[in-house]
Amino acid sequence: MGPLAAFVAGPTAFELEQLLALVAWIAQALQAHGVTFWAHGSTLLGVLRHYGPVPWLEDAMLGAFATEPASVVAALQSAAREHPTFGPVAVVADESCGAECGRWVLSFARGVRSAGLGERVRTSVSVDWFDARGESLSWQRHFDVGRGTLSHRQVLGLMLPASRLRPFGPLMLHVPHDPWGLLDAYLAAPSCGGERRFLEACELRACRPRGPAGGGLPRNESGARPNARLPCAALASVFPMVLARRSFASVAALRRELGGAASKSAVAVAPAPPGSPSLGKRLLAPAFSVEVAADAVRGAYPLFIAEAPVQRAEVIDSEFCVMALFGHHGILMVQQGAPDGQQKPLR
Repeated sequence: MGPLAAFVAGPTAFELEQLLALVAWIAQALQAHGVTFWAHGSTLLGVLRHYGPVPWLEDAMLGAFATEPASVVAALQSAAREHPTFGPVAVVADESCGAECGRWVLSFARGVRSAGLGERVRTSVSVDWFDARGESLSWQRHFDVGRGTLSHRQVLGLMLPASRLRPFGPLMLHVPHDPWGLLDAYLAAPSCGGERRFLEACELRACRPRGPAGGGLPRNESGARPNARLPCAALASVFPMVLARRSFASVAALRRELGGAASKSAVAVAPAPPGSPSLGKRLLAPAFSVEVAADAVRGAYPLFIAEAPVQRAEVIDSEFCVMALFGHHGILMVQQGAPDGQQKPLR
């Protein structure tokens, strides 16, 4: 099978179920403690390209924003208890990036498997802490803030507010304010050196480890397996994924692209799709994107995504985000997201 073998030798269906359960468990703990969080790193890549976990990775990554790490620690410690299905959850500080580096790794204590090469791999979720002052080590570790071209305020503008929700398998997971921009900044950072054309070229690891310790990257970014690379189109017959995307800032831009009178009626329902929540809210300037996905059953098919801030009539200056996902049989999903600090529970 050549390079394809490295991609198909990923987690089993049971391990994937464990990973999704662990992500949901941690997300609920962070929400309960009022900690802002989002899909980060390779998990953000999975959200945008696969609408779920990256199929060949056993781990997930979340970013968390708080003034002090104690808030994140308290939330994660509350998750370190008995899961009703998979047993006890363990949380440890990740010492691979140095003492007090602001990263914690959570896993099911019984979720251990053999990776086939003698090592033991545990399905896990890493959580990285980011602060408003740009002092946490995660800023340097993920974006080379202070050493590269981006300031922490520029990256912060891409991160927050994390009000939008995107599918992550059966879950709805919060994503950064500009998920595509933040992922590009993450992959472009010298500490990662990943493939920025990630809808065209798929790599076994999103980041390329540097140095004997893998540059201090999370375990899912610095595994023992050598990296492999294939065109994403070649993998679409095995794993469903988005292969192309085009975004539009407004209805007018979308009409110009589509052209003709028919395009006006085609987008007329986009800001307020059937079944979308009303409840005294009005849609503000919407943004649209067209994503072309592919899988072995349906082949290539278009998805039309409309995202718009919504202003609540009963609360001044309070905005939510509505995402409508359309397929070729009509509307597939309408999902509301709340502004930073008012995140809604996962469904």
